[in-house]
Order: sequence, then C-alpha cells, then structure tokens
Amino acid sequence: MEPATPLMNDETETLSRMTPVEAFLATPASSVRSETPQDPEHQYLWRCFPDHVWSQRVRDTSSWVWDFGYDIQNLNGSRRWVCKRCIQNKSPRPRSFAEKGIQNANAHLFKGHGIWAPAEATKSAAQRKAEKMKTKDQRSIADVMKLDTRLPREQEIANSLVKSFDRKHF
Repeated sequence: MEPATPLMNDETETLSRMTPVEAFLATPASSVRSETPQDPEHQYLWRCFPDHVWSQRVRDTSSWVWDFGYDIQNLNGSRRWVCKRCIQNKSPRPRSFAEKGIQNANAHLFKGHGIWAPAEATKSAAQRKAEKMKTKDQRSIADVMKLDTRLPREQEIANSLVKSFDRKHF
C-alpha cells in the first residue's frame, strides 16, 4: 500500500504547471454547490434575465421592498429589483425596476400583489390613496351593524344584508 502524500505532491505539481484558469477549472467545486442544485425559482429568474448575475452591492438595502424582490445586476453593473412573487408565479413578464426607481417596485407590490407596506415604512401613492378612501367614513355594512363576521351567525346576517342590498337604487 502506497502512502497518500506522494499522490498529493503529484496533484500539487500538476496544478502548479497549469495556467490559473486551468487550475480553477480542474479544482473540484465546493460540496455545497455540487450537492444543492439550483431551485426552480432561480432557474426561472436566470431564464428571464440571462445577462444578469446576483448583485455585488457594497452597502445594504434599507427599503422593505427589497425583501420581496431579487437584487441582480447586468454585465455593466446596473442593479435591478425583480419581483419574487412574479418569479414564483412564473409570470411571462416578471416585473423588474432599476434600483433607483424602487418606488415603482413599491407600487407594483401594492397594485399587483396586494402587499401593503409596513406601518412605519414609505408607502406607495396607490396605497396612500387606498388608505385615504378607507378612512373617509366608508364603512362596510358589517361595521355599521357592529357584526363580528368571524362568528357564523353574524356572518350569515351580514351576507343576507349584502345580498338584499339594491345597488341600482343607490
């Protein structure tokens, strides 16, 4: 039985004679990457954005919107936010916005997916408008009648009132 060290020396000697690129290609990939194939969402992301890679940003993203999107960049270094929901739903045209236009991503999340900004965060114009409309004393029939729609009996009452309401009259 031969010792394992001569094999290591031969391997090191062979690697030292290669160019850096050849040495990199000859080195086995880390076990983490080889054991975990890319998940379908990321495969779809890269299919939709073929000339892009993960962003190599130097600072952290502060907006809550980045939690709902992928941070990618093209070969020129231009960063984009890509909607995770659109990728998960395999939308034929997933929405993406330049990093400078993150307010557009905010509006997309609200209008396209019904995702509201956290209370302390910056809200889109569409969300502010929706909140304003809600507070204009436009209460639902269940609110006016003080019905708890989580209770089956009160839910039934609210539903019968809504069904009997004549929309044409008002």
